[in-house]
Amino acid sequence: MKLVAFIIGLCLIVLLVPNIVLAQSGSLINEDIEKSVILLFDSTGSMKDNNKIESAKIAAKNVFRSGVINENDEVALIVFDACDNVIGIRVIQSFTIVKSDFISMIDSLSPNDGTPLYGARDFAKNYMLQNSRGRVKKIIMFTDGMETCK
Repeated sequence: MKLVAFIIGLCLIVLLVPNIVLAQSGSLINEDIEKSVILLFDSTGSMKDNNKIESAKIAAKNVFRSGVINENDEVALIVFDACDNVIGIRVIQSFTIVKSDFISMIDSLSPNDGTPLYGARDFAKNYMLQNSRGRVKKIIMFTDGMETCK
């Protein structure tokens, strides 16, 4: 797994690029979809400090504007905001190539509760493995990086 980190504003963005070839196991790879990208967004209570959530929203929206996500890429939005893994980690938008609603979905996020950072990472990885169709797989995490759930 290749790990690349960028600091944008007060938020850490982590790109996880699994070295996984799913085509060999008869998976969902679609030759028309270059990348599958999950935006994994921390909307926990600590994100309200120092305007971190607004910085993360700007960084997430810039992913669309910067060319990280292209026309032939599919994108999903997963949010984590509570220690209860049943309701605290959820798919806001499943994989789609239609990106027009993502900015408003990102703008609607607000800080909530505890930070299941590791649970969210594992959830996103499993979601990627089970649902993505792109040849390249990326998870971009927008967080202040503080695990608060045990």
